[in-house]
Amino acid sequence: MIQWKSIVFDPINKNDHKLTNALLRLIEDERTGSTIDQDLAKKVIESFVALGIENTPKGPTVSSLNVYEQEFETPFIQATVEFYKAEARRFLADKCVAEYMEKAEERLGEEEARVERYLHNHTREALIAKCEQVLIQEHSESMLAELPKLLVDESEDDIRRMYSLLSRLDNGLEPMRMSFEGTIRDVALARVGSEELAKEEGDDIELVTDAVATLSELFEKYL
Repeated sequence: MIQWKSIVFDPINKNDHKLTNALLRLIEDERTGSTIDQDLAKKVIESFVALGIENTPKGPTVSSLNVYEQEFETPFIQATVEFYKAEARRFLADKCVAEYMEKAEERLGEEEARVERYLHNHTREALIAKCEQVLIQEHSESMLAELPKLLVDESEDDIRRMYSLLSRLDNGLEPMRMSFEGTIRDVALARVGSEELAKEEGDDIELVTDAVATLSELFEKYL
């Protein structure tokens, strides 16, 4: 393996990273819907891992993931960030926030599955953290801005999905809780402010109480 690294791998990958770039293109093809040879991808990645070898008094030993990290993991994560930044911009330009959240949830599941299928497990933490940053954190304000409408419309699936996504972030649920409480307060104040009008028109003020109770129930249900 040491000879293979010096004779074959280094000349191919050292200057223009042909092997790395070919593998990155293969993964991008899969992200855009193509069927790829996952066994081939796995074998190439395993070869990166196996190249982390050193000569020791006891013979060649795989001592680190330095080659894997430098030649594949680092450029792979950077390519992932660039891919999802561009995709998110395009998607949000044409679709609503609720649809974007569904897409983000789907993409995160795909990346988890990709680690299981052919990436080295060492990549999982850094990959998922970057995906969460790009897909969730960078668009959390847009998600939260949509929350009042989702609550009023009682879009339960979308609210649950937002909760699931934001729960991945450090302190990600606190802004959602505050927005949730703010929506309850605003709706309650708007309706209670109509109390006199309701009395004049003979409406039952219990309608106001029921409306607030419904929003409070939603608060307990989701948060």
